[in-house]
Amino acid sequence: MANAYLGISGVNSHDAAAALVVGGKVLAAAEEERFNREKHTGKYPSNAIEFCLETTGVSEKDVAAVGYYFNPSKRYYESLQFNILTASDKVRAILNRGGTQDDIEAAFHSASGVERKIAEGLHETQLRSGALFQQAEFVTVDHHDAHAASAYLMSQFDRANVLVVDLIGEWDSTTMYLGEGNNLTRVDSIKFPDSLGKLYQSFTKYLGFTPNSDEYKVMGLAAYGGASYIPFFKELYILTPDGKFTLNRDLLLFCKGIRPEWDDRTTRELGPSRSKNEPFEKRHADIAYALQQTTEEILVHMVRSLTERTNVKDLCMAGGVALNALANQTIRERTGIERLFVQPASNDAGTAIGAALCCCFRSEPWTHRQPASNYYLGPQYGHERIEVAIVASGLKAVKIGKDYSIVVDALVNGEIVGVFNGRMEFGPRALGNRSIVADPRLASMKDIINAKVKFREGFRPFAPAILAEDVRDYFVGAFDSPFMTQTFTATDLAKKSIPATVHEDGTSRIQTVTRQQNPSFYSLIEAFKERTGVPVLLNTSLNINGEPIACTPEDAIRTFEASGIDVLLLGDQVLRK
Repeated sequence: MANAYLGISGVNSHDAAAALVVGGKVLAAAEEERFNREKHTGKYPSNAIEFCLETTGVSEKDVAAVGYYFNPSKRYYESLQFNILTASDKVRAILNRGGTQDDIEAAFHSASGVERKIAEGLHETQLRSGALFQQAEFVTVDHHDAHAASAYLMSQFDRANVLVVDLIGEWDSTTMYLGEGNNLTRVDSIKFPDSLGKLYQSFTKYLGFTPNSDEYKVMGLAAYGGASYIPFFKELYILTPDGKFTLNRDLLLFCKGIRPEWDDRTTRELGPSRSKNEPFEKRHADIAYALQQTTEEILVHMVRSLTERTNVKDLCMAGGVALNALANQTIRERTGIERLFVQPASNDAGTAIGAALCCCFRSEPWTHRQPASNYYLGPQYGHERIEVAIVASGLKAVKIGKDYSIVVDALVNGEIVGVFNGRMEFGPRALGNRSIVADPRLASMKDIINAKVKFREGFRPFAPAILAEDVRDYFVGAFDSPFMTQTFTATDLAKKSIPATVHEDGTSRIQTVTRQQNPSFYSLIEAFKERTGVPVLLNTSLNINGEPIACTPEDAIRTFEASGIDVLLLGDQVLRK
């Protein structure tokens, strides 16, 4: 068999995952959280690795290299330099708060804790992977190189700019590349603490959400805000002539390694930070709006400069900030780029793919790139496993084959349907195989699902899954966008006919569906269209708030029983409570 390359991400951090590449093609990829049911888990992805090997038939001896998504030695030296440069500021801030020598020692001990965890994660991965893949080379891949490879090498482009934006890699927060053929060349970078990802994370925390998890909630909340805090946020950054930006070290104390992360003026201007269970006020939405506008302005500035610098009009993006679908629309509309590809798993889980691809193309530079047409890269379960799960649940099931009339009946009657079918999606978005779907024509459906099914904030939007051939009728200037990575402005037809999937700002994060990409999900939407004239279903992930997306039939049934889902389509069988 041809050489196989395994990528691993997230150990002792977050979003642990594994991916397997053979001949330049990603054959399997999965996040460990889907197996151990710990959301954003940072545990060694033993289950994900086992899945990758079993589903592809690759044996341990066929793995030529294991790619790890991070280079801890680079992080250590950069962090040491940062701590030396900011030491006096940290000490001064602690003493100004009445702190003691013990407080100072604790602060510096804490500052080194992240680096220690990263080093321990690498050590664990080397030990466990080395025991399993005894003939494989172990390779540390720079974090942003892994992100960049996951985007560019999976794209359809033969030449493209690549922009990686997250909180921090080894010490880069933003890195720009030029992709040509099978090669990626670094063009420029921005180092921490000038970090757009850290800025967004910091205000995610300010608004009472969980950092490194709930940033997308801030994006949703922004649609309800206004411009009252824009003048203050404009003081937080400077756009520089070289296409970069710097953050205000005096107002954003994390730039000096100081906690709390904001100075007193921030709380005077914006009001006190919100606690987790505190009700939302208009000012919270205004803060989210200003943060979103800031993010978009900085990204547009960087993309325009990179495009002028390379004279290349196609763009790939990855890194946590690339999951900001609304900002991606702004980039499309305001920078003059021609085509945009955003890695669907732009979070750190996607670096498992990138690390494996880096190993593959470094060892086999002649390999032909094979972009993925879909992201159904996870486990699937056959009829026997589904039957066993149904029997164990005690629920009654009706086999429907390929006739979706019963499901469509439920949808048009206002019922909520869980869908479990085929291979699980890789990345944070459900794309029809582990989904909850509903009738988008009912404006109240958004509130119903948020309250009865997802148990989450009422401002959170839902995505439309739409037949690709109909997308231009419903969204302005839309094109094939199968991965929910970009928003588009809704047409009057969409606002009128599918209000449950149009957000407060008039946009939707769409998923176009073709028969080739997902025959069963396409057929379900097609059947709904034949009944209603509307080629759209509301689509959200098959999970409840705080849990990973369902992986197994048993997970799907548990989610069904624990929520307000009315009907579960499990393979070719329909279950009711």
